[in-house]
Amino acid sequence: MNAINVTAASGSRAFASTARSEDTRLLKASQDFEAVFLSMIWREMQKSTGTDLGGWDIVAEQAIGKQWAATGGIGLAKVIYRTLSKHIAS
Repeated sequence: MNAINVTAASGSRAFASTARSEDTRLLKASQDFEAVFLSMIWREMQKSTGTDLGGWDIVAEQAIGKQWAATGGIGLAKVIYRTLSKHIAS
């Protein structure tokens, strides 16, 4: 009987670890999506001001989008995460 309990406990730990791994990946994917979205917004804002960074435009867009998303962004990552996390087995 103890062997069954140990096996069940080990299985539960493995499942919890997998769930946390999926949870972490979903959070990162949500933040990455928001970063891309914010980069697109930055690109459009930049076009309207006529600012030209030459070949560095794409690098600046990605860096700014990533930084905005990492610091909380506009909350899009949180909404995406909250909505999709309901579908991860708990």
